[in-house]
Amino acid sequence: DNWGFVVMARNAKPTKNPELSTELLNLFKQVMKK
Repeated sequence: DNWGFVVMARNAKPTKNPELSTELLNLFKQVMKK
């Protein structure tokens, strides 16, 4: 579910793991393209 993914991305801690947040952002962009 796209909304569930948005919530997961918002709950992520970008300051603790910037690489992970970047991957989530790229993944989110791919999801929005579909």
